[in-house]
Amino acid sequence: MSSTLFIFYSIGISATLLISWVVYFFLRQGRRELPHWFFWACIAASGYIFLAQILKYAALNMYVDFAHWLQVLRNISIKGLPEILTHEFIFSGTTNYFSVHFVPLIYALALPFKLISRPETLIILNVLLMFSSIIPLYGLAFNIKKNKYFTLFITVLFLWYPTFQYITLYEFEMLRFSIPILLWMLYFWEKKNIGLYFLFTLLAVLAREEVGLTIAMFGVYLLWKERQRKVGITTIILGLGSFLVITQWIMPAFRSGDFVHVGAYWFSQFGDTSIGILKGIITHPLLLIKTVFNPIKLANIGMLFLPLLFLPFLAPAVLISIIASIGIGLLSGAPEHTSYMLYYISPSVPFIFYALLKAWPKITARFNARAVMSAMLAGIIISNIFFGPSPISLQFWSKNLRPAPFRTQNFHWSAYRVTDHQRKVEEFVHLIPDEAIVSAEQFLAPRLFKKKGMMVFPQLETDDGKYKAEYVFIDKTNPVKTGAVAVPGSWDGLRQNPQFYYDWVEKDFLSWELIKAEDGYFLYRRK
Repeated sequence: MSSTLFIFYSIGISATLLISWVVYFFLRQGRRELPHWFFWACIAASGYIFLAQILKYAALNMYVDFAHWLQVLRNISIKGLPEILTHEFIFSGTTNYFSVHFVPLIYALALPFKLISRPETLIILNVLLMFSSIIPLYGLAFNIKKNKYFTLFITVLFLWYPTFQYITLYEFEMLRFSIPILLWMLYFWEKKNIGLYFLFTLLAVLAREEVGLTIAMFGVYLLWKERQRKVGITTIILGLGSFLVITQWIMPAFRSGDFVHVGAYWFSQFGDTSIGILKGIITHPLLLIKTVFNPIKLANIGMLFLPLLFLPFLAPAVLISIIASIGIGLLSGAPEHTSYMLYYISPSVPFIFYALLKAWPKITARFNARAVMSAMLAGIIISNIFFGPSPISLQFWSKNLRPAPFRTQNFHWSAYRVTDHQRKVEEFVHLIPDEAIVSAEQFLAPRLFKKKGMMVFPQLETDDGKYKAEYVFIDKTNPVKTGAVAVPGSWDGLRQNPQFYYDWVEKDFLSWELIKAEDGYFLYRRK
């Protein structure tokens, strides 16, 4: 972390905690409540996320991840199979996406997408499903304290929880839907409806393969803290068993050729295979300590609790459930996997709020409840100002202020501005046949989801030569350049020296011809 970011985070964390404490100190003797309309206004204002996603797509500020999912849904709606050549271009044998990540719940989104095959359909489904989380959360809160004021308060905390907003605003990824599903699971557990509890446990497992580990850890909580021997053991077996069956048998069955989970790359410091990674973790304790106790990772975990003033820690047993998803991030070689701004920690979010609800009786036994609510609202607002993505955040108004240096994470207002230049992109897309394979820069990828396949420029063909790009589509005016994993050195190289890679096409007159050039866009066709 740079010294500038360190100072920024120090100020933001201090301001969040100090202002929250001041609010509590001055209101601890009072009994006044915030009006209900304030909560409803906050809930309505959180709807900015829908408009933000629509505008980000229109402004070419969504990238290859969004394109992947559009292609998967399109192929399901046409062929009935979750096929995608984009992954095949990088990892041979991964044409079926279930060999990359097991996400069968994607079929639930395929029907509406088949009816209206537009990117906006996926954006609408994403926001609706994510915002549906407040329904089971409302029920959980009401189960703790049968008071409408309290339930509205919890709803506002959730919708303005920075991590929830970041996850929802991120292009698309099925792991995020573990949030509403796990909240429903927790709701039915609290209602002691065991049948529906296990139904949503199974649905959570089908959201993405690693959610089974979180389910297993919740089973440990039920067994140890709740003394629910039968349900706890069953939950552990269901969670751990599903993870092993999916990763060891189901996913390899969808892979043509040798199977290695795509996520294994991030744990390669310990080993190359699942057994090798486990062995490396056990036999290299110093490497384990160095990997886990990364200051950036630990700081990101702290940021999950800061907006809630660390109060979930008053119910520490519940937080056993987050050990799996947080633990995966801590063991990973990439700090991004614990980032409070990304979707990787989605399965942890429901249990952080569940811990807060479980801790609430302890909180109100020691402190003035209304003053605590006001302090927490102050905390959620201040943390949003410093660290959130919304229009009340500093980064929304200051282009040079970035709480994290992710090249594709831009929440400045300019990221939502649609210009004539961006509207012109469709003129070029229409010139490319749907049966073509296109090599394009990442920010152009979502507009090409109807094409046969999409490579990330500067990749022009696969390593085995089986697939070759037939068109190349670039935009020299867009500074957000990220190269291809399949082309060594291009990840940063395309940004540092883009013309070097453009010359691969522009100066290869024998292989490529220019079809159209206008306003910084260039479209080439292979001869």
